[in-house]
Amino acid sequence: MVRQTCRTIRRLPCLPPTAIDQGLTGPSVFGGYGRALERKRNYDEAIGMYRKAIEADPLDPTFYMELADALRMKAPTGKDPEVKRLRRLALEIAKAMEHPAEYSILTSLTLEEYWEEEEKGQPKDAGSGK
Repeated sequence: MVRQTCRTIRRLPCLPPTAIDQGLTGPSVFGGYGRALERKRNYDEAIGMYRKAIEADPLDPTFYMELADALRMKAPTGKDPEVKRLRRLALEIAKAMEHPAEYSILTSLTLEEYWEEEEKGQPKDAGSGK
């Protein structure tokens, strides 16, 4: 019955809210629900879910990146100061934990810094990193 209702509504995947209703509080449940909410542009609730995921597993850098992305999308100008701090924290955790997401986090940070410099009119040379 739950699956049929979910197929009918097609608003959010059923697994995370149902899991939360049943008392499951694992970080992947909160993170998955946060991603579903973010896809629906419900950034405030997504941010709350990512914060719960971080609380449940503070050593998973992907939740910090997802929180940073949701904050970035929520900010009207895309310039929330916490975004950069969260991304750098995610990279530090990924390096320390030798997490498989380290490369994608580093790439994301590098691209973000490039676009910030581009906006200032002083793009870094992509080849030299300066």
